[in-house]
Amino acid sequence: MPRPQTTVLDAEQRSWSYWFVDGLPNLIGGLACVCIACALYLARQHSHRPLVIGVVIISLLLYGVILFRMQQTVEWLKARVTYPRTGYTAPPYFTDDTTLPVQLTTLALNEREVRNSAEIARRYEDRNRRYGFVAGVFVAAVVFVWFVHSNWICLAAGAILGAATWFATRKNGRTSWIEVAGFPFVGYVMMIVRTGLEERLGAFLLGSGLVLMLSGALLFLQYLRRNPAAHA
Repeated sequence: MPRPQTTVLDAEQRSWSYWFVDGLPNLIGGLACVCIACALYLARQHSHRPLVIGVVIISLLLYGVILFRMQQTVEWLKARVTYPRTGYTAPPYFTDDTTLPVQLTTLALNEREVRNSAEIARRYEDRNRRYGFVAGVFVAAVVFVWFVHSNWICLAAGAILGAATWFATRKNGRTSWIEVAGFPFVGYVMMIVRTGLEERLGAFLLGSGLVLMLSGALLFLQYLRRNPAAHA
């Protein structure tokens, strides 16, 4: 018979699922990739037109805001879209490194909560490892696409990134097959089109960003359809 979950652990798992249910983290992460891809592509044109320079600056500024204020940006959007529809819950622990799950034992109401605090910490560390693994694979894929001359590396990088995405999300039931299949598709298109070495980085980031945005947009539309705004 499976061991019953603790109240605190159950709350953390609900918080984790609720953070991704509306697709907003995917949309914002994809937008960051698109912004830096546009900035890289336009910067390589060596154009002195004010419009091009302005777009590059705006793209870089938007990328910087998203990169360093990711949680705050997603929270701002959730406060206007998600929380009015389905209520507020505290963000999951991975969004705030200053609050570790093991510290929640101070909130325990019984001995079972205290005994199982190690399970909360174990799951927290497991998630960090899995998503850190995906981040590392993504960085490695970008480096390989940028430096390796052979066109097949684009397909290999996309396939490995898709497999890493599946590996990281399979345990929590939120695998997006758009992302799992989309990253290899981006690599395949780049291999077939024979993207030049100088354009590869921007093209790979642009394609990856569009895949994330498509995945997030689908989740977002499904969420809005299931949870229409309450009428005054």
